[in-house]
Amino acid sequence: MLITVEQLESLLTNHHCCYCGEPLTNGNSTVDHIYSLSNSYGGVNLIENLTQACRSCNGSKGTDHVADFYRRSDKFTPVLWTKFVRSFTERFIGRKVTDFEVEQMKRNLIDEADELRRNAERKDVAVSE
Repeated sequence: MLITVEQLESLLTNHHCCYCGEPLTNGNSTVDHIYSLSNSYGGVNLIENLTQACRSCNGSKGTDHVADFYRRSDKFTPVLWTKFVRSFTERFIGRKVTDFEVEQMKRNLIDEADELRRNAERKDVAVSE
């Protein structure tokens, strides 16, 4: 699916990194894939899977699941995690979400990251046998 210019322009309205909250400038602003293309569902490039991030966070996150990055980053605070999950969920489903739904989605993202890690470990064991 192609991303329209209008969708990309609407994405580029953030003035702070979605992960660490640092101000974005022309020199440090990047567009990050929330789910890396190599790890996403089919490698599809969707506007819902994009966010603005500073160059430092984007590089540090790499291809990690966003929940894994949250858990290991000292700059991605619980307040920023909640704000990120709310924004991501609302863009993904196309409506405002309740606080309860945000908390549920936070748990879902953590569970998803854990399951992906377990699956990768099982695959590594199977390959080495």
